[in-house]
Amino acid sequence: MSHTPVAIFDVDAALLLALEGAFGPPIDSYLMGWQVWLVEVDADDAPSELELEYRLHPPAGFTQPVGTAEEPFSHHDLWDEVLVQVGEGRTSLELGSETRTLDGVWTLLEVYPAFGDEVTPAQVRAWAESALGRPATASGEVDHDRLGGEWKRRGHALDLPAALRAELGG
Repeated sequence: MSHTPVAIFDVDAALLLALEGAFGPPIDSYLMGWQVWLVEVDADDAPSELELEYRLHPPAGFTQPVGTAEEPFSHHDLWDEVLVQVGEGRTSLELGSETRTLDGVWTLLEVYPAFGDEVTPAQVRAWAESALGRPATASGEVDHDRLGGEWKRRGHALDLPAALRAELGG
C-alpha cells in the first residue's frame, strides 16, 4: 500500500484565478475533465527539483460539454472558457451548447508530489498554500493506488473528490 502526501482545496472562482495567476494555463487537459499543472517548488525547505502536481478534479458523472455543429467544443477549450467567464463574475457558465455551474465542472484541487518524492503532507500543504495564497481545505496521506484501482473497477464511476475527502477524514 502506497500513501501519497496531499493537500486539497475546494474549488471556487477565486481558486481558479489564483491557479491562472500563479501558474498560467494547465499543461494538460483530459477528456475526463481533469486539468493538470506540474510546478517546481521554489522553497528553501524543498528537495532539489521537486515538482508538485496540481490536479483539478471534476464531479462524479462529469461529461465534457457538447458543442454545436457550427462550433465544436474541445476539452482543450474548457479551462479558457471557464476562466474567462468566472473572471467576469458569472455563475452560470456557457460551455458549448450547455450551461453549467462551476461545481458542475470542477469540485476539488488535489496537490501532491508529481514523482513520488518523500515529503510530508504538512510540507505539501504549506508549499501549495504559499503558491496559491489561500488555505487548503485538508491535507494528509491518501492511497492513490487503491483509489485508482477502485475508480477503474467501477468503470470510472467512483466520485474521486468525495473519496479523497473521505480518505482525509473530511
